[in-house]
Amino acid sequence: MDFAVEYGMDESKITRGEIGVFLRRMLQWNPPAAFSSWLYDITSGQISIVQRAVAILLQQNVIQFQNGRWLLADDFTTIPTDTMLQQPMILNLPLPRNEFVGRFQLRQQITTALAQEHLLTLTGPGGVGKTRLALQIGYDNLAKFQHGVCFVSLSSIETADSVATAVVQALRISTYGQGMLGEQLIDYFRNKNLLLILDNYEHLLPSTDWISKILDNAPGIHLLVTSRENLKLYQESVLTVPTLSVSQHKDDFEASEAAQIFLQRARKVRQNFILKELEVPYIYRICQLVGGLPLGIELAASWVRVLTCDVIVQEIEKDFELLQTEMHDISERHRNVRAIVDYSWRRLDDDEKNAFCRLSVFQGTFTREAVAQIVGVSVPMLAQLIDKSLLTREDDGRFSMHPILRQFATEQLAALDEGQQSTLYDAFSAYYCQLVQSYELMLKGVEQSKALIALAQEMNNIEAAWERAVERGAWRQLDQALAALCRFYFVRNWYHEGATLFREALDQLQICRDGVDHERLVGKLQARQGSLQQQLGEHEEAHRLVQSGLHIARANNDSQEIAFCLSELADIKRHQGKMQDAQSLANESLSFYERLNDQHGISATLIKLGYIAYLKGEQDRAAILAERAILVCKQTGNIRGSCVTYTLLGILAAMNLRFDAAQEWFQQSLRLSQEIGDQHLEASAIGNLGVIAQREVHYETAEHYFHQALQLYREIGFRRDEALTLYNLGRLHGFAGDYELALKQLEQARLLFDEINNRRGRNWVEGGFGIIYLQLGAYQAAHKALTTAVKTAEEIGDKQHLSRMLARLALLSYEMGDRETAVFTGQRALTLAQENHFKEVEILSLIYLGDIFVSEAAYEEAAQSYESALTLCDNLKLPHTALDAHAGLAHAALKLNKQDVAEQHLNIVLENLTASQLIGTGDRFKIFLNCYRVLCQLNEAKAEELIAEAYHALQEQAQKLSDPLQRDQFCHQVKTHKTIMNLYRQPTVPQALSVPEGEAYLERTLTSREMEIAHLIIEGKRNQQIAEELVISNHTVKRHISNIFNKLGITTRYEIIKLAHGNPDN
Repeated sequence: MDFAVEYGMDESKITRGEIGVFLRRMLQWNPPAAFSSWLYDITSGQISIVQRAVAILLQQNVIQFQNGRWLLADDFTTIPTDTMLQQPMILNLPLPRNEFVGRFQLRQQITTALAQEHLLTLTGPGGVGKTRLALQIGYDNLAKFQHGVCFVSLSSIETADSVATAVVQALRISTYGQGMLGEQLIDYFRNKNLLLILDNYEHLLPSTDWISKILDNAPGIHLLVTSRENLKLYQESVLTVPTLSVSQHKDDFEASEAAQIFLQRARKVRQNFILKELEVPYIYRICQLVGGLPLGIELAASWVRVLTCDVIVQEIEKDFELLQTEMHDISERHRNVRAIVDYSWRRLDDDEKNAFCRLSVFQGTFTREAVAQIVGVSVPMLAQLIDKSLLTREDDGRFSMHPILRQFATEQLAALDEGQQSTLYDAFSAYYCQLVQSYELMLKGVEQSKALIALAQEMNNIEAAWERAVERGAWRQLDQALAALCRFYFVRNWYHEGATLFREALDQLQICRDGVDHERLVGKLQARQGSLQQQLGEHEEAHRLVQSGLHIARANNDSQEIAFCLSELADIKRHQGKMQDAQSLANESLSFYERLNDQHGISATLIKLGYIAYLKGEQDRAAILAERAILVCKQTGNIRGSCVTYTLLGILAAMNLRFDAAQEWFQQSLRLSQEIGDQHLEASAIGNLGVIAQREVHYETAEHYFHQALQLYREIGFRRDEALTLYNLGRLHGFAGDYELALKQLEQARLLFDEINNRRGRNWVEGGFGIIYLQLGAYQAAHKALTTAVKTAEEIGDKQHLSRMLARLALLSYEMGDRETAVFTGQRALTLAQENHFKEVEILSLIYLGDIFVSEAAYEEAAQSYESALTLCDNLKLPHTALDAHAGLAHAALKLNKQDVAEQHLNIVLENLTASQLIGTGDRFKIFLNCYRVLCQLNEAKAEELIAEAYHALQEQAQKLSDPLQRDQFCHQVKTHKTIMNLYRQPTVPQALSVPEGEAYLERTLTSREMEIAHLIIEGKRNQQIAEELVISNHTVKRHISNIFNKLGITTRYEIIKLAHGNPDN
């Protein structure tokens, strides 16, 4: 609904039904219907009277804005309206065409400034929304000025002499003689408290004397002026109206002010326009392209009546010609963005035009020093362009030009002599290539963070300068910038951006080969493109590129470049699982770096050798290399190197089950990675903290860490570690018993590892599948996966994974009845773990061997295995894992007639024996079963209670499986599970109860909360419905149902219904 209200049309009227819309646009308030009706009755819908009534109601606090919302006095109808509407007040604010969107902080800032200043000028480029903002400020401040708010549009005023006339007409005051208008205005204003809004003043400058006189003689008058240039008055305060910010994160964009303006306009021109998820990125891009300029956003949105959002993006990317409208109620200079800029351009003198178009060479923000050296524009000239809203000075002291202004300026620059253009662009390219090189040493030392911040600010200009150097064949400039630029991309994890930039440069270089220097540059570019691509998991292509670079480096006897290529090849081989090749290459690289005395290269290669040693299972060697690396990193101030080394030290500590130490190393790594802004290392540290949380059985914390890491990896496009994190999530959910989710996440990890041809990671996932299948009782699938994992781990030299898979394969052989293979494989796993200090696998192998020995009645050997495992658990402070050993030892000790020993270990387990506390142990159902057997032999009544608890925990676990066949396999194929199912005996239940007796029986047996849940089950409610009705968690519902089943001796919900109906048997 649009009202045809123009400036000063006091006699315009609105209908009763339009009052609410009017107030929504004025105050952004949806008033009660009773108030709207009352307001219409007292004003007859005359807009000028409605405005006056609202202003007075605001001044009298009948309407108030408090704590972010509007409040209306209950007794508003008792206000004496006759006297109220007779109060003298000027109000001529035009009704806005639409509701004002956002900018709350800016409006508060302006309101605060108006209370303190008598002249406030809102500046900014055309289309930024100065007029609409000033109008809203007028409405926001209706209660602040006793004599009202007066809006004066000056866009149609051609001379400064006509300003006073325009103000007089807006005020509707009588005058006495044309020549005295200025004095009459001062007399009129002298005793008034009024806000005067002067809109579009820039074309009337420098005529501002009359404003100064008003300020000197009328202390109650406050002026709010909109202008593309400031007024240059001593009493003036200037506030630059910013464009709308467009969030860097697309996820936050939909709720942004820019998005809301787009949607508001789109729904005006196409009322059935619905925001679809697929269109959000295109609208985001539109707002980016127009630089958050409100008019640009509105003009773009108006095209949804004809074009789809993706096509609008394509058109704007070509040029800004699309940003126009034919609507007649829009002022001519606001009908397209080119007219806006052209209006400002025509107001510049020749020197200003020359400076403005030459500054278009910069991309993004730029510094005063760069302007001086490249463009030669003086500081006073910069100030003039800022005053004319053609340039912006950012809070950090840098300068920027709006993208629409830059495109216009670039077009004007293209009209200059080609020689002038070429000189300008060459100076631009040379300056920024040299600037990048100047940060090379800082990027390797203690000032790395400072260098990263500085280069990130300049990256738009640096990439533009690089592209210019490529275009004109400035090979030396490229060579000058290459090393530092690659280092920047690497540390900031901008792998894709860097690889793309270097690939495009190589394409151009391949066309024009001209000499040795050119060939050397080709080799360096290939090596660095390969270095970045291998970080993206593109190992084959990375290997080809770096190998080619190495060939060229050797041909030119370039030791520095040879060392770099060898180090990168070592990394590629490591990620391909070829550890021996990786170690040889890294050792050769280290020897070159040592001859060159390149401390940074030495530390980087020592770290790589440390990781290779760790992956080969050579923990002691890995620790020695890490200590050497950290020493060099600290000496040279290599923060990133320290960060990576702390991660390695944390991994080594975790392997030895020293989780407190590991957590400390990972926390240090996280702190340093955040300090230098390295998202890859930050995600790595977070993921490793997740692994520690998982090992300490803090599953919720672990899941939080893993999802945090996963999000970061996806943001930076690091697919290898994205896959690794999905693998960790799969393992986590497997440990927690959520097998279906675990399998889904392992499958996602497998696909990613396959895509990037990462054999080691693919094999970890294969082992993960084997463990889940083993836990589910799917023994054939488990055997296939585990034997494949063992074979591959042997081939690639992954000793840690090999030992872990051998231990699981031993357990599987035991479950399948192959005792001989089980013992042989378990002993092999144990030996490998002990030789390589794999403590976790050593403990698991000892427990599995103990179980196998018990099944063969070799109780002495079983007790020895359990005791060895228990000693390790106690030394390493692993209470959860120790419960497995305690339970097994209690069983074995009793068989050896050592009742005191058996009871001692049994009591330790019983203190922790609930289903929830046993989550995180190796096999909680086996612990239940061992304790049950001991209790039975001791003739303890608790045995029946314990087997019932084990049974219900098993049923609860089985219910998480949606496939009935899988549930049956889980309960009856796994020996421990099958034994629990067979041992469970239902307690005696009274027979042939009547309905009242059945209800009474339930009430006697169950608690009040359990009775509530039982009744809801009888009504047919599912767990989620019960949780919602009783406002409790799903987990709590399941726990209560398990208790109900246990107390009543039943296994299904249907049996509750039968009991309640007095018929337990039929």
